[in-house]
Amino acid sequence: LFDSDPDENDTDTDGDGVLDGREAELGTDIDGSDTDGDGLSDGMEVTVGSDPNTADSDGDGLTDGQEVNVYGTDPNDQDTDNDGIPDGLEVERGTDPTDPANAGGTNTDSDGDGLDDSTENELGTDPNDPDSDGDGRR
Repeated sequence: LFDSDPDENDTDTDGDGVLDGREAELGTDIDGSDTDGDGLSDGMEVTVGSDPNTADSDGDGLTDGQEVNVYGTDPNDQDTDNDGIPDGLEVERGTDPTDPANAGGTNTDSDGDGLDDSTENELGTDPNDPDSDGDGRR
């Protein structure tokens, strides 16, 4: 009457919200709730569509956990606000990766030097420094 060998498809050994059978399909750890160690549980990764085996699913320099839990960005989109600057670079520069009007886009010039932020990003200059080439001129 009693099944002494529970079906792995009905068991969630690590309590991460992903049943063991599905974890086997995904290649995730049935004994650990965060296989890639990015701060986002395997279950949450499955829910948001990110890769539970890759700490930075979109390759923007932020872990999936940082994207969801800290910055409110999309772990599946390198540029959440579509301003032409990857989320990780915006965070590094101290700008808001969820606001296209802040540090990016084709019309924003955060430092007032005549180059819009997207162009500065392409050139590798700092959109928050009006003299990022250090020549003493704007």
